[in-house]
Amino acid sequence: MVVTEPPLFACFNERADERPTGAGMLLITTTKCRDHDHSELALAYDAPLLEADARSFAGVLEHMVQSGSRFQPGQSLQIGWSMAWLVSHPNQILGFEEPDMTSMPLVRQPGLTHSLRHLRLHKDTLESVLNRDVLSFPSLQQTCLICTRLAGSSSFLMDRRQPQGRDSG
Repeated sequence: MVVTEPPLFACFNERADERPTGAGMLLITTTKCRDHDHSELALAYDAPLLEADARSFAGVLEHMVQSGSRFQPGQSLQIGWSMAWLVSHPNQILGFEEPDMTSMPLVRQPGLTHSLRHLRLHKDTLESVLNRDVLSFPSLQQTCLICTRLAGSSSFLMDRRQPQGRDSG
């Protein structure tokens, strides 16, 4: 994997040796996918604390490609509870877009910052009370019920049941 720190105001780099990212984003690019006749994957994120998570996810993607998975522009991928979409970048590189987490309907933005951050928060929360092997993510496309009295309450209780259809459980 290659880690790149682009110029602060680079939006899309034109040079062949640079990879496209959003302004000021860090970048990890896979290096083993071409060995399997597949485009390399570029993971852009803007929080240095997410580097280990981005590296880990890049490793998972490389393993998936090595095992026969193929990724193409327009394809969606669930990352934790969130969704990401593969997009084509120059030099036969595939990048990612994710929801901006503020707009409804969803608006896509370059990178994986929100997805990686939420994945880290979910893992850390789970591991603070349970074993990692029980990790189960609902999908961004499923529903979740929240009590209308939660905002005014000083108490907090989380409960999750078996997911059914579009109900996250």
